[in-house]
Amino acid sequence: MSRDIKDLSTQTRIRALEVQRITEQAGYPILIYCTFRSADEQACLYRQSRTRGEINVKIESLRSRNMTNLADAIERVGPQEGVVGNHVTMAGPGESWHQYRCAFDAVPIISGKLAWSIGAEDDDDYPRVQAAWDTYGLACEYAGLQWAGHWTRFKEMPHAQSEQAGNPLKVLPLEQINSI
Repeated sequence: MSRDIKDLSTQTRIRALEVQRITEQAGYPILIYCTFRSADEQACLYRQSRTRGEINVKIESLRSRNMTNLADAIERVGPQEGVVGNHVTMAGPGESWHQYRCAFDAVPIISGKLAWSIGAEDDDDYPRVQAAWDTYGLACEYAGLQWAGHWTRFKEMPHAQSEQAGNPLKVLPLEQINSI
């Protein structure tokens, strides 16, 4: 996985830099920690904490739509040993805008520390962490990005994307998908 902002499309990179500028000026700088992901990297994230049955359904769905290269990526990466807990992504290979260089993940920095979660309301840091994430979300929207912190199905606070569509496989032509 890349964290290099230069690996984003020109449009997404310009917007990411705007988000960095806004959050920095507001006193809540961010660290962009993920930009481009390959199909194999996305497959690894997708396989985390999923059952073999769920994985097989995804593989068959991709094969039925002539996306065998994406199905092969899920099989190629194999089980993600020792990974338990919640899913880190709902997107299989080809289904994330990261693969098309149109998305990035970032985390606010507060007092030199990464503010991964908002935490409990009775936590002393809660107001600052909440303000940092709110600032990040507003900056994303101001820059013309879709912020996944507002998604209802799978809220993903760090994720921002320049595309409004949720799943690239539903909007991109098969030729473009297969060229990735």
